[in-house]
Order: sequence, then C-alpha cells, then structure tokens
Amino acid sequence: HPRIVFAEIQLAGRGRRGRSWLAPFGSGLTFSVGWTYPELPVDLSALSLAMGVQVAGALREAGATETMLKWPNDVVWRHRKLGGLLIQLKLEAGGAASIVVGLGLNVALPPDARERLATSGAAPVADLREAFGGDPPGRNALAGRLVKAIFDGLTQFGREGFAPFAARFAELDSLAGKLVCVSQAAGSVEGRAFGADRDGALRVDVGGRIERFIACDV
Repeated sequence: HPRIVFAEIQLAGRGRRGRSWLAPFGSGLTFSVGWTYPELPVDLSALSLAMGVQVAGALREAGATETMLKWPNDVVWRHRKLGGLLIQLKLEAGGAASIVVGLGLNVALPPDARERLATSGAAPVADLREAFGGDPPGRNALAGRLVKAIFDGLTQFGREGFAPFAARFAELDSLAGKLVCVSQAAGSVEGRAFGADRDGALRVDVGGRIERFIACDV
C-alpha cells in the first residue's frame, strides 16, 4: 500500500548530491510517497522524469500554466526553481523495488528565506504565488491533486515504463534547444540540449555528436 508523510517545516531537507532544501514553516508543500513494485519496472532510471511530468501537469491543470521541468528533477517557472523531486530506491535481486518519491514545492516563500537562498549560491527561486499570479489554491487542495497525480503516474509507470510520459516530458522540457554546460567530476562539457532518452539520460549535441549524460549538473 502507498505511504505518505507530510512535513510542515523542513530545516535539513536533502536534494540531489546531498544538497540542502529549506522549507520555512507553512511556506511550502513537502512530502514523501512510499511505493513498492512487486517486480522491477522497465526504464526505472527515467522515473524522476515521469514524476516531474505528473507534478508539472497537475500544477498546470490547477492554473500555473507556465510550469516546466529542468532535467533531471527540478520543477521550474520562467527558469526559476519552484521545487524539486528526489527519488530513492531499494532493490531486491529478482524481487521487489521499494521507491520513495520526495517532493518539495515553494508555495509562499518569506523574504528572509529568499535572501538566505540568494546568498547561499542556490539557483534562482520562485514560488507558487508567482506562478499562479496571485494566491494559489489552498495547500490541502494542491496536496490532494499532486498526490493523486503521483499515484496515477507510479501505477502507469509500473505497467508501461517511461514510454507514455516521453512526449509530455519533451513538451515540458525547459532545456530543449538551449545551450547548456554539463558538469561532472571529470570536468565540464558545453553543447545544445537535445531532450531525454527513454532511459532518462540527457542528450546533448557536442560539436555535432550526440552525447548522453546520466549523473551530472546542468
């Protein structure tokens, strides 16, 4: 059975590569969904992209029509970060796959939190007040909408993998066609973003050659 845990405040939230996530009291939506697949789904490495499609779609349907995605797991508005997803999994050889989908969304960030984020070197941020052009729907209503979207997405992903989400991700991909710098431990590469493969890898045209990236910063 699915499990859900909500938090009203997050002082030591964690994002990709151990980065911090700040959610002052009552300022956002922060929750985790626990889900178990009896067998390993296909395209599991693309699960964060599929979950991004579900979250962005739910926000757009609610009225935040410019919500987009930044590979691999950021929810953005006008190229500023509204929130992020983090997928964690535990696999059993030949058995079940236990998934935790964590989501943090800025609903109404107070000025002091914005200042702290700006001075910390974090990516530029936005909140749902801006994305909705005024007061967004109540957090309970948004939570219900987002949880349903994630449940529906997890169910479909378990049956069909990333294929039914791929076209929608391409429509929501804020990096598509953009010049990007891809940073890895071995160094940086510059090129033009070219969408995602079915396994979730980012494709970048580097000097006329398409290269694939799985674990990197863009």
